[in-house]
Amino acid sequence: KALGMRVDLIPAYRERGSGCVLFNKKTGGDVHTDLTQHVHLVGNSGRQQEICAVKIWRERNKVDFPSLYLELTVLKALESEPYGQLTHNVGAVLRYIGNRFEQAEVRDPANEDNLVSNDLSAKEKKAVAKAARDALYDENWKKILW
Repeated sequence: KALGMRVDLIPAYRERGSGCVLFNKKTGGDVHTDLTQHVHLVGNSGRQQEICAVKIWRERNKVDFPSLYLELTVLKALESEPYGQLTHNVGAVLRYIGNRFEQAEVRDPANEDNLVSNDLSAKEKKAVAKAARDALYDENWKKILW
């Protein structure tokens, strides 16, 4: 915590060029990617509110769902959804996670060799999908987000 806020630190170092190397705490290995590209992708997506809402859901429900994986999943789930309809779109994301997440292959847009969906085991993916289905059946937004 810093100044009362939770802060995510990303252990990384810059490579020559525009990329960087991240430390994957689960595998203990290196991940070659481009954080700047990730920031631009999310920042220019028009889906920041939905991403924030799903991150709140993740934290409130203690769901193990790494941020980049979550962000890319939200963007995939909302590919054909309208902009500016937060409630509808969060529901669409939870439905996607509940029904399609476990089988979906998610790759790092900055390095196609990185299979982001491998960051969770089949058991962990099943738990994320179940939490999303449970949230949909609850239908109480205060329980989902607050």
